[in-house]
Amino acid sequence: MAAGAPEVVTELEDIADGEPLTTHLLDDADYLETGTFIIFNNDGSVIFIQSIVSSVGMYTHQPGVNLKICPGPALAKARGSESPLQWSAKFARKDIRLDDSRRSMAIGKHVFKYVPAADDGSTRAEYKVALPASGGNAIGDLRATFTADSPSFMISDGKVVFGVEPEADLDSPDATSAPYCRNVFPMARAQVSGELVLADGSTLVLSGRGFVSRLLQNVKAHKIANTWSLAKFDSDHASLAYVSFLTPPSYGSQWISFGALIVDSELVAVTTDNSCATSNEVKDDTGYVVPHGTALNLSGKALAGQSLAVPGSDVFASMVWEHSSWIDKFDILSAIPWILRMIVKTFIAAPWSYRFYDPATLMVSVTGADEASATREFEGMVLREFIFLNPPK
Repeated sequence: MAAGAPEVVTELEDIADGEPLTTHLLDDADYLETGTFIIFNNDGSVIFIQSIVSSVGMYTHQPGVNLKICPGPALAKARGSESPLQWSAKFARKDIRLDDSRRSMAIGKHVFKYVPAADDGSTRAEYKVALPASGGNAIGDLRATFTADSPSFMISDGKVVFGVEPEADLDSPDATSAPYCRNVFPMARAQVSGELVLADGSTLVLSGRGFVSRLLQNVKAHKIANTWSLAKFDSDHASLAYVSFLTPPSYGSQWISFGALIVDSELVAVTTDNSCATSNEVKDDTGYVVPHGTALNLSGKALAGQSLAVPGSDVFASMVWEHSSWIDKFDILSAIPWILRMIVKTFIAAPWSYRFYDPATLMVSVTGADEASATREFEGMVLREFIFLNPPK
């Protein structure tokens, strides 16, 4: 850590249930909440949906909705273009409605409804997402159901605190705290069903796997991260999620990361002992150096409640792959609603996002208490995303 850099405190002792956090609509001028929903559709399309509640840059609550579709081969052929479809909208504070649990939200006519699992286990948790054309969705009418296909989780209470420990419970609407960001994974693996009726009248059937995460923070993103990245692998029997960010020199230029391994719908391990090496780095015309290869290793202990390994035994997961299919690159300043554009205008640089979607092989090794080891391989697809927040020097 750089001399004099404030300490970054990450609480990692326990794995806790990760049901969606309640939405509080805090007045903090730097407060941001996002809900991210990703669909890995069976036709090869990758669909990104985001709900946003933000006070950053203004002293009013500003909600927004983003939808982007990176088309698979069939949809690209039907459209005559491989370029993504994108729609974003901002809404007034009065357009937000929360249910009594504060876990479901409507922004205008766009609905993000959380349905908890039945107490007796007869049904799994669901998110029902509706982005209707009647609400302004220029792409079409989207209705999707995300059904949990693995336990939810967060690490400890999900927070990374910058500087000092918080002065109050971060889940309290009256909380005041040191700068923090908080990651929660309600559905690290989900099954998705539904449909998207496009503006031209054609229908895209939504069927595949999904991913749902929540991020809350009370500090502008570029003040706590130079780079943010995601790797999300899915196959018929296994999923891996990896989230990391690099703190700026003011916080010691540290990599903070979280990983999760799911096999046969069971949460096998959640890890913070991770290594990620990138390669084939190419300087883009944005000035950012973009990796085109990744070697990822996760190491942790097997959790209780799963059948792959003896609880407490060592678990290792690794992937090495090239980023050869570039599905999306965009200037965040030009791709987001007006209010968020005002937020990022406070940045010294224009932030950019890069996304790749490629085949990969996941290797999972388990070492039991008797020191016997077993290895399984899973063939699937991996989404790799980089967001560069601060300018190259």
